[in-house]
Amino acid sequence: KKRGIKVTDQEIDLTIHDILQQNGVTMEELKEILKKQGKDLDQYRYEIKTQIEHSRLISQEVRGQIVVTDEEIDDYLKKHPVSNSQSGPIYVLQDIFVGFDGSTVSKEEAEKKIHAIYSSLNKPERDETALAQFQDLGSFTLDEMAPFLREHVKGLKKGDISGIISTENGFHIIRVKDLLLSNEDSLKAQRAEIRRKLMKEKLNARFEEWLKELRRNASIRILL
Repeated sequence: KKRGIKVTDQEIDLTIHDILQQNGVTMEELKEILKKQGKDLDQYRYEIKTQIEHSRLISQEVRGQIVVTDEEIDDYLKKHPVSNSQSGPIYVLQDIFVGFDGSTVSKEEAEKKIHAIYSSLNKPERDETALAQFQDLGSFTLDEMAPFLREHVKGLKKGDISGIISTENGFHIIRVKDLLLSNEDSLKAQRAEIRRKLMKEKLNARFEEWLKELRRNASIRILL
């Protein structure tokens, strides 16, 4: 294991789905292309897993070198002022998403997977592996949420999870990571959100530099 970095089958499935869409090919066409290259799908999945692990390792190293200062957040707020008024509590949300496209992952497979995750989350002692699959969505008031999301989140408390939410692209489970009730909490949430945004921008810029270097070296190639 590379510094505790884990890559799930779901992440590999979604990466293959993206590659198929970007290149305009089907799963069967991909298998034929791999066959001509002397590979099979299992080998291809392993290459993708290795590439994701490598990318995350680089991301960890880069993240440790990047700092967002309070002054940068203050400058951002001056250029992008936000209202201090608050229309109800702010929900800090996380999401587990299992998508399907009918070729790489069927709706039935995605539904089976999301129900297994949901079951593990509702055990008396929650499965830490399942909890680790949640990804941060951001901070929202109920008015800022999409209607389908609002109806499932309204009434949840800190630490609660929603039921399974079905959409045309897949299935979601939402978790309320935090619930901020006061204007002071709201300001803290806004600054934390801005810090994440600025950190992401810096990470993306540094990561693009790394990708250019990777392409120049052409050491690993997972795209068609």
